[in-house]
Amino acid sequence: MAAMLGRAAYLQLGIKFENVSPPFTKWRAVHTSCPHAANVAAAPFFDDVSVPGDTDCEQIWVPPTIERLYEDQYIIGVSKPGTLLVHNNKASSPLEKQRNAFLKNMVEAQLTAGQKVSPVHRLDRPASGAIIFSKSAVATRAAQASLSHPACIKEYVVLARGTTPDFFICDEPVNDEKGAPKSAVSQCEKILDLPESRCSLLKVVIKTGRWHQIRKHLNHRAHHVVGDVKHGKGKTNRFFRENHKMLSGRIFLHAARLTFPHPLHLSQEKWTPASKHPSESSDDIDLYSSASDLEDFESTSSVSADSSIWMSPNTSFSEDPKTRRQLLTIRAGLPEDLQEVLYSLPEGIDPQQLLSLGLIF
Repeated sequence: MAAMLGRAAYLQLGIKFENVSPPFTKWRAVHTSCPHAANVAAAPFFDDVSVPGDTDCEQIWVPPTIERLYEDQYIIGVSKPGTLLVHNNKASSPLEKQRNAFLKNMVEAQLTAGQKVSPVHRLDRPASGAIIFSKSAVATRAAQASLSHPACIKEYVVLARGTTPDFFICDEPVNDEKGAPKSAVSQCEKILDLPESRCSLLKVVIKTGRWHQIRKHLNHRAHHVVGDVKHGKGKTNRFFRENHKMLSGRIFLHAARLTFPHPLHLSQEKWTPASKHPSESSDDIDLYSSASDLEDFESTSSVSADSSIWMSPNTSFSEDPKTRRQLLTIRAGLPEDLQEVLYSLPEGIDPQQLLSLGLIF
C-alpha cells in the first residue's frame, strides 16, 4: 500500500509514519550544508527522495531564514517560505511537531526574541508569500478586522495551466472545510502569456479568503495551478517537476501583496462589522468580539513619530484617496525557487522581466 499511495498520500490520510515502509528517516531543508539540499523541497514527506551518498545529511535540519517585511509593536509581517505549515495543526507530521518546524515558531525564534505571536490569516502549506502575525489577542482581532475591510487588497501571483483570457472573474461558491458552500470572488489578470509552455502567469486579487479559493476557482476553469496536487493536473505537475525545476510539495501560488488599514488606525475610526462591505459575509473572518476590544486596543496603542517601526524597502504607508484612510502595503518578492521555474521556461524569461513586472525587487 505504501508503494501505491506514496508518502504524500499517507500524509494527507493522517496515517502514522512509523508503520510505513520504508520509514521516514530523512528531513532536509533548502538552507542546509547538504550539497543535495537545493534539489529538495524545504518540508519533508511529499515524495520519495533518494540521494546516493547523503548519509551525512540524514539528521541535518536547519530552519529556513524568515524574511521580515514589516514590524511594529502590534503586528509583524513576514514572507512565508513554501512547504512550511504556518502553525501546528492536524496536518502536522510527528517530526514537525518534535522540531517545532512551523512558521509561527520560527518567527518567534528568529525575529521577536521569543515573544509569542499569532497568525492573523493563513496560507496553504505549499504556497508562499506575505503573511501577518499579531503580538497580542486584542491585536489579533483588530488585524483580522483590517484584513476583512473593504479597503483591503490581497494579491497573488499564480502560474496557471493553459492560455487564459486577459482578464476574467471567478465567482463560483467555494466549499469550506466542512463542505458548506461560501460566496467567493477571484479577479484574475494575465500579466505574462507563455504560449510555448502552455501556461499563463496571473495576478489574482481576492476579497474573500475561502479555503483553497484560488486553487478551486482556477480548477473550475481548467486553468489549474502548476504544482497543485489536490486541485491541479498530475501530468502538468510531473512535467514541471521533471523539466522546469518545480520542487516536490510546492505550488506556484505566491501572496505578493497585502494592502490594508493598520489595525490601530481602524480602531481609532471605530470601524465595526456593521460597516462591512455588503459583498463580504459575516462569517468570513473573526472580528472584534465586543466594542470594548476596540477601546482596549486604542487605549494601549498610539502611532507616533517615535514608535518602533521596522519596514522593508518594499513596504509603505499610503492614503486611500477616496476615504483618506491610511493604508499599509506589504510586498513579498517572488522566492528564488519560483523564479527558477520561470527562468527555465522556453520563453526565455530573465530577471529584468520580473523586475519590470514588480515580482522581484
